[in-house]
Formats: sequence, C-alpha cells, structure tokens
Amino acid sequence: MNTPLKSELVRNYKIILNDVINACPSGARQRLAEKLNKNRSFISQLTNIEYSTPIPAKHIPTIFEVCLFTQEQQDEFTAVYLKAHPKAEIPKQVDNASRQITLTVPMFNDRKKDQLLEKSLKEYVNSLAKLIKQL
Repeated sequence: MNTPLKSELVRNYKIILNDVINACPSGARQRLAEKLNKNRSFISQLTNIEYSTPIPAKHIPTIFEVCLFTQEQQDEFTAVYLKAHPKAEIPKQVDNASRQITLTVPMFNDRKKDQLLEKSLKEYVNSLAKLIKQL
C-alpha cells in the first residue's frame, strides 16, 4: 500500500478548510487575517489547496473559531491534519485572544502613506501588547 505524499495530506486538510471557509459569510478570510494578525496573502497561502504550505498548529483554534467549524468538521479536520503532521500538538483554545478597537487617523490621500500608517500602528500595538503582557 502506498503512503500518500505529505503534500497530498496537506491538500486534504486544506480542502476541508476551503469547504468550511467558502460556506462562511463574506469577509471570513479578512477576519481570519485580522484575528491572526497576518496579511491576507498569508491566509491565501494557507487556504489555497495548490500550495503545500502547511498550516501552523498554533493557528488552528483561531481558524476553527473564525471560520465557524462545527464540532464534526473540527474532528474531521484534526484527524486529517494529524495524519499530515503526526507530531503536531494542536492547542485546545485560542491563545491570542484579541479585541478590535477603532481609531480615527488622518487620511493622506496617498495609498502608500495610508498603508504605511496602518502597518506602523499595527506593529506598534503588537509590540506594546507584548511589553505589557510581560509585566
């Protein structure tokens, strides 16, 4: 009996993820990117079945939460995930709980400057949160 290639096993759990995320209300990928504090391109790599980029185990609880996996879907995904990554340890809960706040910032009417401000604020808040967490 042939053992499936690791890339095939990764593809199998990404298929499950895609089925679930495509059934979510629009904006699920963006919400997932925000919750994981990642770029949307990172989410595209994780959800694209053509890429063999594995999903880090630490992100799975957040994926389950944001993408509204049922318990049955979680069980199926976990079983397939662990076939692909037998040594992986999937956390039981989200460890990077966050909340969203709204800030009013100036608009520069320059796409690059607006993006730079947004990126800088996100990086600053993440650094500040890490420092406060250590107190």
